[in-house]
Amino acid sequence: MHTLTRLNRYYLGFDIGGTKCTIVLGDKIFKVHKKIVFATHTERGYTEILNEFKRHTYKLFEKYNKNNLVKIGISCGGPLDSEKGIIYSPPNLPGWDAVPIVDILRRNLESM
Repeated sequence: MHTLTRLNRYYLGFDIGGTKCTIVLGDKIFKVHKKIVFATHTERGYTEILNEFKRHTYKLFEKYNKNNLVKIGISCGGPLDSEKGIIYSPPNLPGWDAVPIVDILRRNLESM
């Protein structure tokens, strides 16, 4: 496994945008160890875009131990309900209507 910090603990950030999406793996001192960017292509729909997040994250876990993951953060334009983890029809993400993003990502990560 790749050495990150003294304790090998890390954080994942997911950014969902209308033109591009990003996954960032970093540590508690804000050092970025891996950054993956891919085109959103909104016409694919949210299911395929989230599947791409899953594929990239799975590859990260081949190199970085999933058990050392501390937290995950999600960034996405609104409207959304950050307490319930639901995205409600952002203008830059057509078709993302009442998407339970937190539940979906949790299930994807638990299945890895």
